[in-house]
Amino acid sequence: NIEVVSVATTVSEAIENFKKLSDEIDLVTMDITLPDGDGLDCAKTIIGIKRSVNVLVMSSMLDDEIVKKAKDIGARSCLQKPIDEEELSSKLSRLFETEKLFYEIEDSYEAAFIESAVSNLTRATKSNVSYKICDFENNVFESRGISVALGLIGAHRGRVIFDISKETAKELTKSVYATDDVSMEDISEYIVELTNIICGNSASLLNGINRSFGLRVSPPTTFYGDDLEVVIGDIKGSVIRFYTKFGEIFLSVAFQRGKIEWM
Repeated sequence: NIEVVSVATTVSEAIENFKKLSDEIDLVTMDITLPDGDGLDCAKTIIGIKRSVNVLVMSSMLDDEIVKKAKDIGARSCLQKPIDEEELSSKLSRLFETEKLFYEIEDSYEAAFIESAVSNLTRATKSNVSYKICDFENNVFESRGISVALGLIGAHRGRVIFDISKETAKELTKSVYATDDVSMEDISEYIVELTNIICGNSASLLNGINRSFGLRVSPPTTFYGDDLEVVIGDIKGSVIRFYTKFGEIFLSVAFQRGKIEWM
């Protein structure tokens, strides 16, 4: 199920074609010997244009030096010519299974986090919770007062930011603890626990879809203050605002492709 979208016979042609079609290209097979230059240098340039592209290097001679250079530039594997069809098929299957997992998790994580957050916030507030999926172009935002950041570890890595005002966090904590006497330490501990629960439940929902995700939650980091800026980073993901009777809660979730090991 692979469509060939471009064929090139020189370094210059390969780079020019890749620039034009980079959005369509997931795989490049690269012979290290080309009429106008070094195929490894060409592959390095192509990977520099699109880091997620998969490059398979081909050569009639595969010594340790060539393999090391291919690894160093970010290629996924080397194949010796003449190419063995079964070996090529096996490498491609392994390669695109990892890609398939990423697209599957990308299609599923937003719904899982919404389900988990709505369920847990409804339980905490003892009232209805609504939400809105938002467009958020900036990679930095001003915190409402308390931010919890944690990672998701697995076949592909994710990061979560849970942001809430001190007032909303206090009311949530009072509701859950069934007392008006809560300290800042109580509030901080509960918000961390709530974030852990939401993320843990979401990871379980996603692992239920596909065990190969292998998601687990890493320890959280908490930030709080009056003039706090939170850096989301360059990973594009989902931004969801939840509306409770105690106030608004901001949740940012994103996944990035896990590193594909040398094959």
